[in-house]
Amino acid sequence: MSFIGRPLNVALVAVVCLLLTGTVGATMFYQSSAGGLERENEQLRERNAELRSELSAARENVSALRQRVNELNRSLSQTRGDVGQVAKKLERTEEMLNATEEELANTESELQRKREQLNEARSNLEDARERISELETEAETLRAENAELEDEVTDLERDNRRLNETVTRLETEVTTLEAENERLASDLDTVCRQWNESEQGPKPEECP
Repeated sequence: MSFIGRPLNVALVAVVCLLLTGTVGATMFYQSSAGGLERENEQLRERNAELRSELSAARENVSALRQRVNELNRSLSQTRGDVGQVAKKLERTEEMLNATEEELANTESELQRKREQLNEARSNLEDARERISELETEAETLRAENAELEDEVTDLERDNRRLNETVTRLETEVTTLEAENERLASDLDTVCRQWNESEQGPKPEECP
């Protein structure tokens, strides 16, 4: 009986060790996957920071162009209306990622200890799966925010081009009006110099 019992105990221990090794390996695989997702999320956060910097620069450029438009509008207050301001408020959200790592205790020779470690490894595997699911959800959120920021950068660049076109058009109109004013002043001066008060009466008030 003792000869038969020993092989059975050895076989049982071998089976438990095999199960433990497979579960621990799966746990390490999922933890490695979680680390990869965390690195990807860090890269996404860096990309978001770059996009926010681009947005800030675009806003500053738009602000300078608006100031230039306002100055031109003041010089054309009698002939042109105010140029509407274009602004969009950006809503930004950030989510902090918390990384957790758990280490498995060294296995012991006793069967009871291996069973406890097996249960612990299974629990850690479930935690790792839940963590991966959370990281995947957060990564998707960051990707969506990234896409929104890129769309808003595109919108600001389009507004920037429109304001540049408005500045160019207003500058052209200023030049045209200044030339027209000079021509009218020259015509008035000519009329005033040729005015014959004895025949035509007193000079108009517009004459110097």
